[in-house]
Amino acid sequence: MREQASSPNDERTVRVNLGKVESVDLYEIKDSELELLEKGSLVSLDFTFAIFLFSTAFTSIVALATSDFKTQTLASIFLFVSIIGTIGGVYLIIRWWLSRTPLREVVLTIRNRIKPDRSAP
Repeated sequence: MREQASSPNDERTVRVNLGKVESVDLYEIKDSELELLEKGSLVSLDFTFAIFLFSTAFTSIVALATSDFKTQTLASIFLFVSIIGTIGGVYLIIRWWLSRTPLREVVLTIRNRIKPDRSAP
């Protein structure tokens, strides 16, 4: 293994360890592509929260169907939670479906900037 380092007088000395590799591919990425990749993880929060709302709504519906409530207020609360959970879950699923980014397409675009080397075995 070969070792390279910047001059000792440089304030930003970085030690680099080099090992033998056949080739290194460097891909240039545009700011818009980087933003799409970052946005992909944020969009999954909509999906996660939608699953939470659907679970809460389903639990409330089961409670409404199987329990005898002593007060109408408590039954109304469960009904409210089930309606809001269902509507909110549907809204977030639709929002997730419409705003999800085609991450594979972005990655494929970036990878296609370098044509494969046909001379390599």
